[in-house]
Amino acid sequence: MGHSEGGRSEQPKGWAIAPGTIAFSHVGYQPAGPKIAIAHEGSHSFQIVEADSNQVVATLDAAPVINSRGSYRKLDFTSFSKPGRYRLRHGSTNSDPFLISDDAWEPVIEATLNAFYGLRCGFPVPGVQDACHRDVFALYKGEKRSVEGGWHDAANLTQSPYRTHLSIYALLDLHDALKLRGKSALAERALEEALWGLDWSVRTRFAPAQRALYNHVSYWTDSKVGTADDVIQDDERSSVGRDDFQNILGVLAGARSVRTLRTRDAKLASNVLKAAREDFALVAAAIQPPKDAPPLEINQPSWRDFIGYATLAAVEMYRATGERQYATEAARFAKWLVAIQERTFIDGIGITGYFYEDAGRTRIVHEYHNSFEDCGLLAFSALCDALPDHPDWMDWYAGLAIYADHFCVTGSEASGPFNIIPAAVWRKSDLDAPQPLDRTGMMLAQKPSAVFPTPPMPDVIRRQMQQQYDAGTSLGPNHTLRIFPLWYDHVRKGSSTVHMSKTIGLGAAAATLQRADLSDLAARQVQWVLGANPFSRSLLYGVGNAFWQNFTVALPNFVGGMSLGFNSYEEDAPAWGNNAVFPYKEMWVYSSCRMAMNFSRVGIGARLKGTAPQGAEFRNSRTKKTTRVRPGKFDLQLDAGRYDVRYGSIERQLAVADASSVVLSLDPLRTAILSATSRLTEGGRHQIDLTVSGAGTHELTVRTWNAAVSGPKQVIATQTAKTYPISLEITDPSKPWIVAFGTANEPHNIMTISGN
Repeated sequence: MGHSEGGRSEQPKGWAIAPGTIAFSHVGYQPAGPKIAIAHEGSHSFQIVEADSNQVVATLDAAPVINSRGSYRKLDFTSFSKPGRYRLRHGSTNSDPFLISDDAWEPVIEATLNAFYGLRCGFPVPGVQDACHRDVFALYKGEKRSVEGGWHDAANLTQSPYRTHLSIYALLDLHDALKLRGKSALAERALEEALWGLDWSVRTRFAPAQRALYNHVSYWTDSKVGTADDVIQDDERSSVGRDDFQNILGVLAGARSVRTLRTRDAKLASNVLKAAREDFALVAAAIQPPKDAPPLEINQPSWRDFIGYATLAAVEMYRATGERQYATEAARFAKWLVAIQERTFIDGIGITGYFYEDAGRTRIVHEYHNSFEDCGLLAFSALCDALPDHPDWMDWYAGLAIYADHFCVTGSEASGPFNIIPAAVWRKSDLDAPQPLDRTGMMLAQKPSAVFPTPPMPDVIRRQMQQQYDAGTSLGPNHTLRIFPLWYDHVRKGSSTVHMSKTIGLGAAAATLQRADLSDLAARQVQWVLGANPFSRSLLYGVGNAFWQNFTVALPNFVGGMSLGFNSYEEDAPAWGNNAVFPYKEMWVYSSCRMAMNFSRVGIGARLKGTAPQGAEFRNSRTKKTTRVRPGKFDLQLDAGRYDVRYGSIERQLAVADASSVVLSLDPLRTAILSATSRLTEGGRHQIDLTVSGAGTHELTVRTWNAAVSGPKQVIATQTAKTYPISLEITDPSKPWIVAFGTANEPHNIMTISGN
């Protein structure tokens, strides 16, 4: 946090930056990434100061920002990329030291893995516990197995399969991303944790589609088999049974693990794949959209959640086996997923790209506690990557583009200058839709307390919901945009898991769309969690310069542990007081899962491979760092960003995004550089002006969504740019339109133009 000579006061809620405070990413910034801090209204300039020598190394403008949230100064030092240890100085306020380093976020990844380690169940964590819960069993057809393993769910000691399976998936992705970045030791730690969870998944699967559904034991046992406190979980919630949402997540984790394990442990990979095949076959045969859309209770998945992860699981099965049947199923499931994404500007509002819970599109997804927002975006991204020639490819690509541009980017403007992805669009009619039974609130309110003074009462809930609706950003007479969830009970509190799930989706979109600007926005979401928020506090315990303790019951606060995250009250504004209370401050393994997933997609860099007959040079436009490749084939990692690329006599610009994989053909004798603008002709018709330069004759590939185009099939590229007129017919003016251009020579290098 920042500090000034007069000390520091801190508000428990709201958007205001306290005087004498600078909100910044406590762990630092990567040289090629965005670097933004927020200060209270004050000086027109700010300084970057070397932390050790106290020497001013740069003076930059502090841009004023005045809006309904307050008056700020935006300290944008993205242009400064020299590695080192620095402070920011704005007026008399100095920030605490931070790093500019390629490895700035590495300590956060280490801390997140530490939280997983501390939350292990059935494992002797030094200084915390002996191997626990070995005497808690599930029973199936006479076979009894211990269900210890995986990770404890939260501040208590329960164990939830879906959080474990999604954590396995996240950790495997993190392993592969770190390995590509050359961080072998850290990659192995991520894999170690993933294998700990995978062992539990394998042991708690008793038969095809039959799994231990939950571990409800939230207290310590003696962990000795055959003593009086042994537990056999035979109730409906925790027994062995068939839950197809759990099964599809088991398939997802299993199929994903095969790709990583095949060359490391062929026997384990084979066993896991066999189980995934069996479970997928049973689940896929039973999938049908539900006919009704009842209100969902706190841990119930929606149809969107189920079909999103089912689609992703099918792609992972295709990647693991190469068998077309799984590609066919993935495309079949994806049609249902596409159908429940809103792609129209309803009532002319400027926000779209969000999803509905149900196949009938009656209930917009409003997440409060758990969040699976990433499922649909990860599925679209995986489909685009695995099935590039599929006739539905543009439907999937458009889903990512619309979500990124018209929900994330446009929606983030409602919280400027912090620019966080909003929680949800609400319709006025949603306030009177049936709400789920608040079982937990009713249970906890049986005895009056400060948190639950009375049982939930419909008239009070309705009044509070109206107040929160009115506090949102108005999108017109019938819609509002909520930056934070619109709460309707005392339990669904804590928004950062929801926020980080949306960030995962944005990161997936950035990679597929090759949008460095979207990678920047995703990085800013993580920076918000690490201190660039109105309180200038890190949400991860023990990480950064200032943090509050988490709420825990049976376990200590682990370094890297993260709670459900920011609360909000009557206003659409963050709240983060010094009160370690249930539920929003509760340490939760699922929050660590969301962070791990983000670090496999944010700040991790891009992989570029291909051929350069005369060699090539990549110069990062921010850091000015130049990377050269020799003539022939190349395979390298570059930071996300924009690059000036030179090969032979050709000079071009290239944007690459985090977690992307790009195939390039850098032949100066055969290359096409494409750019495009759209306009209305004098006759009032839409037209795209496609500009081509480079060398050689090229077959043009054109894919459209909500548009039809007419133009050349072939273009000639020369050093003098030539413009080709392409007529554009927009199918439905109430939706965005998207046109993606490419060439047969570089099918992966796509240039996209879109409009409203």
